[in-house]
Amino acid sequence: VEGFKALMALSNGEIQPRLDLMFRIARGLALFLEMDDDDVEIIEEASFLCELGLIGNPSDTMSCHAVASAEILEKSGLFDDLIPILRHHQERFDGTGDPDGLKGDQIPLFSRLLAVAERFSELSDGGMSGREDVLASLQAERGSVLDPELVDALIELYRIQQLS
Repeated sequence: VEGFKALMALSNGEIQPRLDLMFRIARGLALFLEMDDDDVEIIEEASFLCELGLIGNPSDTMSCHAVASAEILEKSGLFDDLIPILRHHQERFDGTGDPDGLKGDQIPLFSRLLAVAERFSELSDGGMSGREDVLASLQAERGSVLDPELVDALIELYRIQQLS
């Protein structure tokens, strides 16, 4: 994972702060949901590698980078358990996402969790005026773009721990 992180930092240094926030949110959410240690580790690894497909093409579309990230891992022969997580983290809960149009529970749980963490990170990096605005935006995407139960869990976690 560290080697891929270094490669991504060299390719696009601006992405690292967003990945760091995504890691903290994904890990915090996994721990809040009382996932076992192995699952938390998988979520942590996936959060660092989900943008791998942006290497060399930082303006790539979201669905394309998800597939490219999965393909890079497939070709590397490493992290086989992460491939479906990365491939499907751009699916939408309502089934209108990419790359395969999966809906609801058809989307792997870890992909859905990663999607919530990634969206939180994107909104935070996108100039929203505060965390409350970010959480309100996540709430607006609840059930359409994002898994409603995971959005609710993140909001509850934020309120309890004041995630930063």
